[in-house]
Amino acid sequence: MAWFRTSVTRCARIRARVAACARREDGELLIEVLFSAMLVALIAGAILNAFAGIAHLAGDQRHRVEANALAEQDQARLRSLTITQLAGSQGNTNYQTVVDGTTYTITSTSSYISGNNAGAACASGTTTSTADEVETSSKVTWGTNNDNRNPVIIHGLVTPNEGGSLVVAAATGATGASGLAGVTVTLSGPTTVSPLTTDGTGCAIFGGLAGGSYTASFTPPTGDVTFSGATTVPNQTQTIVPTSTASMSVPALAAPGGITASFTTAYNGQTNIADNSDQFVATNQQMNPTYRIYGTDSSSSANTYQTAISTGNVLYPFGTSSTYTVYAGGCTGDVPPAGNQVAAAVSSGSSTPVTIPEPAMIITPYSGTSAFTYFNTNAALVKGGAGWTSVTNANDASGKELSSATTGNTITFQFYGTQVTWTGTKSKASGEANVTLDGTQVATNVDLYNASTVYKQTLYTSATLTPGLHTLVISVTGNKSHSGAGTGTAISVDTLTGTQLNVMTTKPNVIVTDNNTGCGANKDYPPTVSNPSTSASGALSDPGEPYGTNWTVCVDNGTNHDTVTGVSNTSYTTGNPVTAIIASGATGYGTGVCT
Repeated sequence: MAWFRTSVTRCARIRARVAACARREDGELLIEVLFSAMLVALIAGAILNAFAGIAHLAGDQRHRVEANALAEQDQARLRSLTITQLAGSQGNTNYQTVVDGTTYTITSTSSYISGNNAGAACASGTTTSTADEVETSSKVTWGTNNDNRNPVIIHGLVTPNEGGSLVVAAATGATGASGLAGVTVTLSGPTTVSPLTTDGTGCAIFGGLAGGSYTASFTPPTGDVTFSGATTVPNQTQTIVPTSTASMSVPALAAPGGITASFTTAYNGQTNIADNSDQFVATNQQMNPTYRIYGTDSSSSANTYQTAISTGNVLYPFGTSSTYTVYAGGCTGDVPPAGNQVAAAVSSGSSTPVTIPEPAMIITPYSGTSAFTYFNTNAALVKGGAGWTSVTNANDASGKELSSATTGNTITFQFYGTQVTWTGTKSKASGEANVTLDGTQVATNVDLYNASTVYKQTLYTSATLTPGLHTLVISVTGNKSHSGAGTGTAISVDTLTGTQLNVMTTKPNVIVTDNNTGCGANKDYPPTVSNPSTSASGALSDPGEPYGTNWTVCVDNGTNHDTVTGVSNTSYTTGNPVTAIIASGATGYGTGVCT
């Protein structure tokens, strides 16, 4: 039939179209095959990773399950211990075990708490509550970092079936506010228990104790001292009642420190003069007794005066919260006024340097007396004010005299002695003068007027002076004679005469006796010098002596002695000179040496 017939050209086009379609289908099939292979590979990789993660997760889980099991086992172990064992090393341990190649560390802790509020029974060296239950803890770690997980921790609670508890707290620090570790507590009584050592919180707790009386003894850490500087702590006794908690507090302890004291004095306008002492006192109200004396008391055969004295490291380190007060001497009755006290803050393991001031006690010993005459030209007569003139006159004792009519001008004369006399000229041109002795006015409006001129007149005299240093001041008043006949106001000074004390030329023996309240007439033997270069330096090579208001000073030359009583030594800025005269056979002086 016709429709079965096809031209050659048409057939060729059909074959080409079929061939093209065949080629397209082959390419699409290849892409689909490649995509399917990739998908299968991805699914297979994911499945493999999932299997690996599951395996790793299973390993972590096994570790944690094993850690939980070990923690439970440790809790069971802790519950099996007695209350005393729990408080000791068996209740506080650290040990390891290996399971399937993995190392597990188990840390056990046990601590007493209060059954009322679950608070710690002891903290910071202070008992805070009852101790009738024990809180236990078992902590388990593994590997190097627990598979990046938290450790397993299980807590437990153990309640003693019977017995009482004793909480011992040890403290340190100036206020006893922090716990002290390392105090060994040994307990003896009805129940035998092993000694315990206070932990980092300063606590040691005994449990499961039968009722009765218990005595605790304490061994502090090596070298530690109490507030009072003791290295031992007294025993304590406590009665234990079953099912109740008793407590003991160990006195505060700490590693000690010390004080190194040096000394200074001041006199004759000089300050911070290096000084020495044989002893010094350190006080603190928290000590018992409240004071300590350091150094060695001097004696007639041993000079123990030193430029520095150290306590050594024996003092409790209160620090700045409770400083020590220090002062020179060996008597607690010599404490100076608050403004002159020195404070020292002591720290553990070191010596605090302090400088202690001492009032100057200048002792000037003299052996006998002699007459003196000072002419108006002598430098011992110190002129005050302008207008003094030197008048030549053969009738004067020295052939000259000092004269001034200027109101307020003065002549000052210092001397060591027992008598003094002022001589001068009286005339119609002379006026009036005032005289003071040792700061006290002893003559007012001394009249130098005379109708005719007369020389070498006694204008003032005192023959009953206490042996010692004296200061005489003559001043111009500017007044004329009361008679109205005077023509001027001038006064004159010809000579000053009297009896002076001779400084000892041999080294004296000096005994200073402290009669202040509570000192019990304590005697000191300060170092002395022979023939001091100046009267200000006195008989002491170092003139500082402790503060005080009632001293007795005895000076002897090996044959005779003199005693001065009621000496006050209270000034930190000017010396307190003490004069002692030694004169054989003189009234009031003894034979022999000071005792």
